[in-house]
Amino acid sequence: MRYTLLITIISALIFESCENKQNLNTSAEFDSTKLLTYKELLEAKRFDNFEVALRAPDTVRKLVLYGKNLKAVSPNIANLRYLNSLEISRNKLSTLPVELSSLLYLQSLYADNNLFVEIPNVFTDLIRLKYVSFADNQIVKIPESLNKLRNLEHLDLNRNKLTVFPLQIAELSGIKVLKFNNNGFDTIPFSLESLSELETLDLSDNKLKHLPLGINQLSKLKKLELIGNQIKKSEIDAFAKAHPEISIKY
Repeated sequence: MRYTLLITIISALIFESCENKQNLNTSAEFDSTKLLTYKELLEAKRFDNFEVALRAPDTVRKLVLYGKNLKAVSPNIANLRYLNSLEISRNKLSTLPVELSSLLYLQSLYADNNLFVEIPNVFTDLIRLKYVSFADNQIVKIPESLNKLRNLEHLDLNRNKLTVFPLQIAELSGIKVLKFNNNGFDTIPFSLESLSELETLDLSDNKLKHLPLGINQLSKLKKLELIGNQIKKSEIDAFAKAHPEISIKY
């Protein structure tokens, strides 16, 4: 029995040592100089052919596969380990490969005009994402783990099929831009006051009957779009009078 206990303890120590080593290696492998600034990303070379990009994978920072009639993203996307921006809009995609999670430097993901019904869970493993757009899909569900994206600043889910406003949004305290026009919300089920960095909120063409709770506490809000809802004009007028610094469309 003592022998069995000893083996168990040794095995546990070996496992812990390996796990710690793996964590250290992961940390050591991350090179912050490969994480581009907004200006650097704008100026980065644009690759619009996947095969060409794979010939020199470590040089690729921006990949644009717009309108390529793609039905799937190749798992070989993982070879582009320093990729910062991925544009896959206007294709026929309904899912994303699990290999996408290895893109540690990915900051921007554009996936508009596809066939997504839900946002794949792998998307929330990309913890350095700042800008995400899944506009013009058929999305009815977003991952419960959306709140893992602590660096997210811009989320565009315009023109989808969401009917319940995602509670996970409340935990994205650094979000600056939220776009949810043309969905099916009739209420926002939580106070917005936790979104202290929010500057732009687009809730146009939904079914809202009242302004969201906590909207008065959004001190950085600059732009609010409410066209096509059922909110009384008197309620919006009162809010507009109290907040002349906010540009409001209704």
